[in-house]
Amino acid sequence: MALPQADVIAYAKKYGNFLISKKEALISTLTTYETHHVANDEFSRTIDTLQHLEENQDFFKDTIDKVISFLPINQPLYALTCFALVPSLMAQEVFVRPPVITHILFTKLAAVLDLGQFFPRVHISYQERRSFIEEHRNTAGNIAVIFTGKSENAFAVQKQFGEKVLFIGNGSSHNPVIVTETADLNLAVAGVIEVQLYNQGGDCAAPNAILVAEGVYEEFLARLHEALHDIKTGSFSDPEVMVGPFHDPKHFRSIRALLAEERAWLDPLTPIRTEESKLLIEPAAILKPLAEGGNYKELYAPIFFIQKYGRDTELASYFEDSRYALHAGYITVYGKSAYIMNLTDISPLHPPESVIYNTHLHASGVERGVKPYGGYGMNSSFVVFKDRYHIGPTLPQRDIFNHLITKDTKS
Repeated sequence: MALPQADVIAYAKKYGNFLISKKEALISTLTTYETHHVANDEFSRTIDTLQHLEENQDFFKDTIDKVISFLPINQPLYALTCFALVPSLMAQEVFVRPPVITHILFTKLAAVLDLGQFFPRVHISYQERRSFIEEHRNTAGNIAVIFTGKSENAFAVQKQFGEKVLFIGNGSSHNPVIVTETADLNLAVAGVIEVQLYNQGGDCAAPNAILVAEGVYEEFLARLHEALHDIKTGSFSDPEVMVGPFHDPKHFRSIRALLAEERAWLDPLTPIRTEESKLLIEPAAILKPLAEGGNYKELYAPIFFIQKYGRDTELASYFEDSRYALHAGYITVYGKSAYIMNLTDISPLHPPESVIYNTHLHASGVERGVKPYGGYGMNSSFVVFKDRYHIGPTLPQRDIFNHLITKDTKS
C-alpha cells in the first residue's frame, strides 16, 4: 500500500532529522572507510535528499513489488539513500547488495541507521553476486533493478534479469575538464583538485582527462604544484587527510602498472610515491599532450591526467574520437570555449545541461539526489525496459514512476 504523498515527504524529513541527531556516530563509522572530507560531504548530500523529496513528490503515487539494488564501492551512505531508502518509499520490498569490500562497514552502518525501525522493507544482503541474482531474477511482478558500478558489470547483470524488469544502470563516464585561456586558474585548480582527489579519485565524477590550453598550461601546472603541497595523505582517522589508502590491493597494483606504462609522461615535480603496505598512492600527474592521444581510461586514482592542447578547435581530437562516445558524461569548462558551445548545439551526447562552467561536479547543488544525474554515452547511464534502451541521466524515483507505476495506473 502506497503512503500518501504528503506522508512520504514528511517521513523522509523525519528520517533526515534522525540522521542529523546521529551525525557524530555516522561520521565515526564512515571514516573507518573514507576520509572525513568525503564522509561529511556524503552526509550533507544525504540530508539534502531526504529533506527535499517534495521536489519529486509527483513520483510517489503508488508502489511496485520489489526493488533490487546493487550498490557502488563509494559514498556508501548516500548511495544507500538514493538507491534503496528513497526507492523503498515506492516499493513493497527492497533488497540491497553492497560490494564485498564494504560488508564490514555496512554491518556497522546499518546499526547506526536503525533500518529495522525506520525502513523494515529494506533488506541488506551479504550474498555473493551470483547467489543474490539467482535468488531474485525470476521473481514475478513489477520489479526494478538498480545497478551502479562498472559498465561491463551492469550489462552482464542486466542480461541475467532480462526484459521482465526495469533496469536502471549507472556506469562509468569520462567527465573531462577543460581549462581554457580565459579560465580563472585559481578556480580551475581548486575544482580539479576536488574532483580528482575526492575518495582517492574513486568516484564517478573524476575526470579521465584535464585538457589545458597551451597559453595557460605552465601557470596552471605551477599553481597545481603549489596547491598539492598542502594535500595530506594518510589514515582515514585523521580529519586533515585528503587522500587515504585504497581498499583493494588489486586496484592498487593496477594503478602502479598504469603509471609504469605512462612513465615517459610522468610529471617530474610530482614524483610517484607509493606505500604498498598501506595501499597509499600520493597525488601525482601524467603530462601527456593531447596530440599524443587522449586518455579514455578510468583511473579511479589520485592521478591528474593533464593534456595540453593548442587552439580551441583541437579539442575535437578528444571529443570526436570514437572511444569517447560510449562513456560521454559531463564536461566541465573553466573560461569560454567556442568549440564546446557549438558541441552543445550539434551533439546528442552533450545537451546544454551536460556542460557546466566555472564550477565542478562536487560543488553544492550541481549533483543532488532529487535530480537526474549521468551522461548520454550508452555506457554512462541508461534505463532498459522491455528490451528498449533509454540513454541519459537517471533518477530512480522518476524512472520507476515513468516505466512501472504510470503503466499500471493506466492499465
